[in-house]
Amino acid sequence: MEKSQKENQKIVSRKIYLLTAAINDISDAVNYYNEQKENLGESFLEELDKLFEILSFFPEIFPIKRKNYHEAVMKKFPYVVVYTVEGNKILIYAVFHTRRSPDEKP
Repeated sequence: MEKSQKENQKIVSRKIYLLTAAINDISDAVNYYNEQKENLGESFLEELDKLFEILSFFPEIFPIKRKNYHEAVMKKFPYVVVYTVEGNKILIYAVFHTRRSPDEKP
């Protein structure tokens, strides 16, 4: 019996690259949340890590909103991860607070 095409397909993880603006966004968010409540910044990072894990395997599941940028919405925090898929790389341009003006997005 032959395996179906789906069974033969392998899910490949892509490498995620954080650009400087995204690193700054994350640092600002962690600092802000830790000032609000002890360890809340760590909770933010945990959720972000989960989202990055999903992105690394299934980056196309999130819609393209502007130009060529996908936007993945965080569930527990009011942030959107703005990224592109370039071959086997995912470039994170911003971790964008949803209260900021959309005009500030990449």
